[in-house]
Amino acid sequence: MAANGKTEKRLQARIAGLSLHVYGDSSAIAANARAGLDARFVREALEINPTLRAEALKKKVELIKTLFFTKLALKSAQSRRKKNHRAKGNV
Repeated sequence: MAANGKTEKRLQARIAGLSLHVYGDSSAIAANARAGLDARFVREALEINPTLRAEALKKKVELIKTLFFTKLALKSAQSRRKKNHRAKGNV
């Protein structure tokens, strides 16, 4: 994809996000997103071990959540490094 295409896609996504928050309740939107992620982590924990209950399930969910956000942080760092590398003309 050309640089212009990436820029346009980024701007379109930004417009969509801002519009969503202008016309919707930001707190409710965020709460729905958190609930969706929490449900995903519980599903993943139960896929790993369907017998998990209460405290054991809670611990497994926290580990899965930590793993998810750590992987996300790594991708973000790699993306920033790649972007900075290109910005310096070191393609």
